[in-house]
Order: sequence, then C-alpha cells, then structure tokens
Amino acid sequence: MSVVALSSKNPYYISREIDWMLMRDAYGGERYVKEKNEFYLPPTATQIHEGMIWNQPGWHAYQAYRTRAVYHELVKPSLMAMLGVMHRKGPDIELPSKIDAMRKSATFNGEDLSWLMQKINEQQMLLGRYGMLLDVETGAGAAAIPYIVGYEAESILNWDSTHVGEGSGPRKLGLVVLNESDFQRRAGLTWTQVLRYRVLGKADEIRDVWGDLPPGNNYVAAEVQASSTVSSDVFVRPSLAGRDLDEIPFVFVGPRDLVPEPDIPVLMPLARMGLSIYRTEADYRQALYMQGQDTLVVIGQLASIDNSRTRVGAFGSIELPANGDAKYIGADSGGIGEMEKAIQNDLKRAAQLGAQLLTERGNEAEAGAALQIRVASRTATLTTVAQAAARGLEEILKHAARWVDADPDQVHVAPNMDFADDPAQAQDLVYLMTAKNMGLTLSKRSVHGWMKKREFTSMEYEEEQREVDDEPVSVVPGTGVERGIPGQGGSAFPEKASTVAKDQPGGSTE
Repeated sequence: MSVVALSSKNPYYISREIDWMLMRDAYGGERYVKEKNEFYLPPTATQIHEGMIWNQPGWHAYQAYRTRAVYHELVKPSLMAMLGVMHRKGPDIELPSKIDAMRKSATFNGEDLSWLMQKINEQQMLLGRYGMLLDVETGAGAAAIPYIVGYEAESILNWDSTHVGEGSGPRKLGLVVLNESDFQRRAGLTWTQVLRYRVLGKADEIRDVWGDLPPGNNYVAAEVQASSTVSSDVFVRPSLAGRDLDEIPFVFVGPRDLVPEPDIPVLMPLARMGLSIYRTEADYRQALYMQGQDTLVVIGQLASIDNSRTRVGAFGSIELPANGDAKYIGADSGGIGEMEKAIQNDLKRAAQLGAQLLTERGNEAEAGAALQIRVASRTATLTTVAQAAARGLEEILKHAARWVDADPDQVHVAPNMDFADDPAQAQDLVYLMTAKNMGLTLSKRSVHGWMKKREFTSMEYEEEQREVDDEPVSVVPGTGVERGIPGQGGSAFPEKASTVAKDQPGGSTE
C-alpha cells in the first residue's frame, strides 16, 4: 500500500479543512491573515483593471490597500479569556493507584493532567476537535504505565467506525490514520521534512487493506515512513506486561461530544466577524487615505505650456493666463462616517460573541445574583465544552486503567464548572450574620461553607472551630458582651455575643 493512500483524507476532514485554515490564521493574527492576500481581502475593481500581476500598477495599489487595512485580532484574546474562566480552578480527578503517577506526568513530554485538560479545551474551541492516543514505550516492563499523545485536528487524516460490530450498539473505531510528519535535523544544522504516518486499527480492518495478520481482532498499530513499504508485517500489537487491548485506545473530543466527525469550531463566528471587520477597515482606511490626497486642477493652462516647474506651497507659484483658475479636488467624505459606524457596530457584536467574555463590567461590583444570571447567559458553550473534555479525558484514562489491569470504574474526571468570578466582600458576611441573628435558619457550618467557597478561609469547619476556641476574647465596651475582634483574636462567628445578649435587659429569649 502506497504512502499516497495513507495520506488520503476522510470526507468529513475535507469538509472542515478550510474552516481549520481560517481558525489557524485568525488565531495567528494579522500577519497570517494578510499573507493570504486576496483569499481574505479581495482587490478593488480598479486594482484588477490595472493589473494584479507582480510589479503592475494594480499590484502595487493592492499592496498599499492591504497594508493600510487593520485586522482586529479577536480570536486569540477571546480564547485566552475563555481558558482563564474555565480554569480558575483545576479539575477534580480520581485515579486508581496503579496509574496515579499520570496525574503529574500524563503525556509523552511529561505534562500533567490539568495542563492536558487546558490543551483539550483550547483545541475544542479553536478547531472543534482533538484526539488522544494511549501509547506505551516499546519493551516496557511490568511496572511501566502508559502515556497520552495528543493530536490536533489536521493530524487526524482518516478514520472509520462504521464497519465494526453489528446491530444498533455503540460504534467502535476500526481504523485511524494519523499524520506524524515532522522536521528532522540532518548532518550539520540542516533540517528536512520527514513524512511519517501512524496507522491504528482492529486486526480485521487491517486484514481488509493490507492482508494477513496473526489470528484475533485486537488492537494493532504501525509507524510508516514515506520510504517504507507498507504491508501487514509492519503492524505490531502494543502490549504492556503481556496485556494487549481489544479496542483502539484513541479518543476523539469535540466541543459537544466524543464522536469522530469534526464539529464546527466554537469560535468560528468570531473569526468570520473578524474578517468582515478587516474588509470594512480596508475600505475605511482607503477612504481616509484618499481624503488626504487631493488633486490639483489647473483651469486655463494649455497643455503645451511647460508644467514641470509648477510648485505649490509657501514658496511655490502657479503661472496662469488671464481668467485662469487653480483648485484642489478630493474624494467625497460622505460615506466615511457610515463606514466607521459599521466597524464600531461589528466590534460590539464581536464582543457579544466572546471577544470580551466576562470582562464587560462597570467600576462597581455587581450583585451576586445579577452576575450569575449574566454569566449563565454567556457560558452555555463553555459548560458543554468543559463536560465533553472531561468525558474524553476520563475515557482515555479508563483505557490506561484497563491496560495496567486496574479498575476503570475508579477513574473520574469532573471539570471546573464555577465560571463566574463571584468575589465576596466583608459586608456580605455582615449582611449574612445580621440575617442569621434576626431569625434566618442557617447553621454555623453553613456559614463556614459559604466563607470557604469564597476564599475567606481555607480551613475545614472543625479545624476553624478549634482555632476559634483557642483564641482569647474581648468585651465589647459598654455591653459586657464577649466578642471576637478580627485580627486580635476571638471568634469569627458572633455566637457568644448572641448568647450573652439573651441575659441582657431586652435581649432575645429565642
């Protein structure tokens, strides 16, 4: 089987290729977008008429037109803001002891699981998919544990899950082809690109393409370079301590699910809006440029007269015959304001799509309920992305557990779902305790839980109570009431004050 066949692409891949290119360019920023020239910024009719071939007048005019245009980089800041919101807190991950080391070193390069979760989220939103392969070092001993290799959307060329199993059960992957081409350093300091592919499959699927394999239908894999001849002989059964797998340990993760077919990137509408603004900006800057390039028109001067010495400005002069005239004419500025307004309106729409996610706040702190409602209306996508990433990471870790003969049911991944930055202030605690003292049914343990969630304290309730009991108390002047003074010892909960107050004249008897 030739390498050309290995480089074949799944139809769903082909349908998304142009979207991925757009997202990569939008994320890369102005240089990447402008390097695509007419693909993103069509030339004007005049530029085409004057010739778009290199060094022709139209080509020079287009280069100036493109250079003046401003590309507002919306995708990368939005993506960074979303990742910041999603990873204010790390995910909660439970693992069986046999693979617990993966918590701190999960990938081939030694990155931890929290880092891997961020990478998954980044690729879900940027390209709409990410792939993870579970692999093991060749000849690994019984004490070895697998590691995870990540694949971005463009590297997952081909796959098939339709020919595995029968009936209406869940689909199982039968074949995956990955592009692992990379640059390698040759003798000296020169580099060259090496075409390399990794083929993953169930043995029955591989037999259909490459011929005979040993009996069974377990997971097999092959690494193939362009100069190699592909046959069934290059496939091996990856094993760990004599254990192989009956499924391909590869997981697709999209923004909503774990199916192999790529989804629309979450930030695609923002990338398209950025291109729309870019094209309007080009026309707007062109109009501004033309406003500053008035043309001198001389009326009454014959063409036969030598005009080469005509000068304008403080030290210039124009010689005209009787009844002659000279004036400047320029482009009409009537549409410039409308173009500027259109750009501002598009930027506002871009902000709504995510360019300023969770940053559109006034100078005053918002009430907690208002903040939660506003955030909830803008984080439905983030919630879906976070849940899909957690399921995908959990699935690949379950493969790891099975491979080392651990219990996969002990693997649990829960993403951070607290996207709202809800900073509590000291006055909030005063209001809460006032309501409690007025009869609100609320225990001290519940108050402490509220304080811990908002990072007033890092201690558990029992530990906090022991600290409170060990602190000295002081008497509030004029009352005889014992109460803790923040920063000087004493209870953080005014329970003792309430108890003593019951014995004071007019005190509560409840």
